[in-house]
Amino acid sequence: MVTSNIKALIPSDLRKVWDFVLDIENYGTWRSDLSKTETINEKQFIEYTNDGYPTTPTVGAILENNPSALENLKG
Repeated sequence: MVTSNIKALIPSDLRKVWDFVLDIENYGTWRSDLSKTETINEKQFIEYTNDGYPTTPTVGAILENNPSALENLKG
């Protein structure tokens, strides 16, 4: 399994950032590396690279690996 870790400091409200990042329907506006996305359910989606390679991230896994983000989103 390929793993990618990218860190960045974004000077904005955490909830706004998560809402933006998890707005799968609008990935095309800022993800130039993708040709399309498909929503499977509220926790999973498929993103296709421009070469057609599918990746299936799981939103729950993102939050489970960063419990402090989940706590901050509850507020």
